[in-house]
Amino acid sequence: EEPQALAAAPAAVPDEATGSTSLAPAPQPKTKKSSQASVAAEAPAPEPATEPKPVAVSTPSPVKAAPEEPARTETPKPKPKPAAASTPKPAQSKSTTAPEKTQASSPAEGRSEARAAEKAAAAKTARTEAANAQAVADRKVAAAAAERAQVAADKKARTEAANAQAAADQKARTEAANAQAAAQERERAAARKRAKEKTAAQAAPSSSGSSKESAISWALGTASDDSNYYVYGANGPNAWDCSSFTQKAFSKSGISLSRTSSQQARGSGTKVPLNQLKRGDLVFSTSNGGASFYHVAIYLGGGQVVHARNPSSGISTTPLSWVNNIYSYGMRY
Repeated sequence: EEPQALAAAPAAVPDEATGSTSLAPAPQPKTKKSSQASVAAEAPAPEPATEPKPVAVSTPSPVKAAPEEPARTETPKPKPKPAAASTPKPAQSKSTTAPEKTQASSPAEGRSEARAAEKAAAAKTARTEAANAQAVADRKVAAAAAERAQVAADKKARTEAANAQAAADQKARTEAANAQAAAQERERAAARKRAKEKTAAQAAPSSSGSSKESAISWALGTASDDSNYYVYGANGPNAWDCSSFTQKAFSKSGISLSRTSSQQARGSGTKVPLNQLKRGDLVFSTSNGGASFYHVAIYLGGGQVVHARNPSSGISTTPLSWVNNIYSYGMRY
């Protein structure tokens, strides 16, 4: 019975967590019931011992550990309660840590991706809002520029209209002043004309002109009457040309003249040089040296003539020098 009294040697148990080998508690020897009762009262209740599957002594994989199989024992032996400080972590604790970390890392990555997506969406929204704000600002700038251009155009139009109105007013005033000045000049010219005609009428008639005073008087009276005027080819009673005017005047003195200037220049009268002219003589204009004549006037003396001049000048008294292309000889009837 001696072998039963001795405690069995502890068996060696490898620790998968640390890679070391520890001693398993030795099985207790069989005793009498009284001894077993006293031991049971003092020692904790025996736990079934499990024997892990022997593995090679090496560093276990950090990702995946081999599953443990329960060790087969013939007889359960009581196992003392290990101290808290010296009890190593079960081998299974490390094998379950890696999957937990792997499972925990997936939500973190998801949250990181979600945050990245949120940041990208926020950046896109910010860019869109910035583009919209820039477009609004550009439209405002364009509208302001258009408004300024419209204001400038309106101001320019008003200025041009005011300038045009001022120019029109100035033109109207100038034309009115010119018209008034022209009217005054016509009045002064008419006054001078009447004065000259009066002076000519008062001049002493020459011996040769005494028979033509009636002709000269009619001619001066017709020239001073504004109702008489010049029309080429006319024969009165108010419209005359140069030769019908002299023909009518000389008829007042009983002298019959031909109708045209050329005929009157070649009539039955006497040719006299210009330096020998006397009151009542006729003077002529020619453009071909006397081959033909296109104008005739009545000499009044003192370097003055009375004649029907043209449509713009009418019938008037003028200096002899105003007769263009005057012929070197006159006719005395």
